Amino acid sequence: MATAFAARHDANVHGFTTLVFLCVYVGLAAGRVPGLRIDRAGITMLGAIVLLAAGSIDVAHAWPAIDASTIGLLFGLMVVSGQLQLAGFYSAIALRLASARVGPRGLLAALVLVAGGLSAVLQNDVICLAMPPLLIDVCRRRRLDPMPFLLALAAAANVGSAATLIAPLPRDVAALAAAGILLVSRTTSSRALLAAVDVQLLLLFVGLFVVHAAFTATGLPARALDGLAARGVDLGATPWLFGATLVLSNVVSNVPAVMLLLPAAHGAGDGYLLALVSTFAGNLLLVGSIANLIVVTESERLGVRPRDRSWFLEHLRYGLPVTAVTMAAAAASCALLPV
Repeated sequence: MATAFAARHDANVHGFTTLVFLCVYVGLAAGRVPGLRIDRAGITMLGAIVLLAAGSIDVAHAWPAIDASTIGLLFGLMVVSGQLQLAGFYSAIALRLASARVGPRGLLAALVLVAGGLSAVLQNDVICLAMPPLLIDVCRRRRLDPMPFLLALAAAANVGSAATLIAPLPRDVAALAAAGILLVSRTTSSRALLAAVDVQLLLLFVGLFVVHAAFTATGLPARALDGLAARGVDLGATPWLFGATLVLSNVVSNVPAVMLLLPAAHGAGDGYLLALVSTFAGNLLLVGSIANLIVVTESERLGVRPRDRSWFLEHLRYGLPVTAVTMAAAAASCALLPV
């Protein structure tokens, strides 16, 4: 009887954890909870707090679940980006875009090149945080609808960030070292640089890591993978891993998707496949990438919203063709990987 009770108890806990997990991701897609003034960072942190309070995960397991490398990378690059902003780097780019003698399509092409290039060097989330205010200002000066340009920014940043796959240095340590050097300055106060750190974004990641860890601890993701294997779906095979990464990246976002699928990646090129496909897959749905959510959040803060459809549908309108093209390129690249 005790065993049956324990089994029912575990099933209830797992069901509750799964429900919270789903609610968090629905909240990320919607960006709000009706009747409450809570944003995406608040939603993920609330989900983590609820799971901690309910005993779905304890503090001893929650702290290690927070990926210090990711947080350190974001923090360091935010400080670097803050220095660039204070130095007028982003403003200079905006001025160049605003004064360029090109039409809307030329401006869009220039934006894609700039955002993609900067994302390869800095990081897509940081670029998507820094550029929307300047981009919206450029569009307003030119009397253009900023919506296509904002969505192009997110897409280009996601694709551009894939170029960092070839960087051999530990990016988190390099970013923190650069931040440390910049903080030791005789001209710029550390307060001004640290003000550029988006604590909301860092907390969003913290909450996601805890929620993801609690959901993984239920064993449901592992059982789902075992169930697929029992039905002949071998995630160790490149085509299956490719498809699973594409789908899962748009169910739980690309970073958690990689964490879920990493145990199945045994081939010599599987790590490359996971990184490349999950990065490109982030362009399909709004919740596929944190960069998408950052652009949406910043746009709403600046008063830019879709006129006749939701952000989710507006993003899908552009994200679907972009993902189709980039996935074709990714498939061709992955076909050349060693088995």
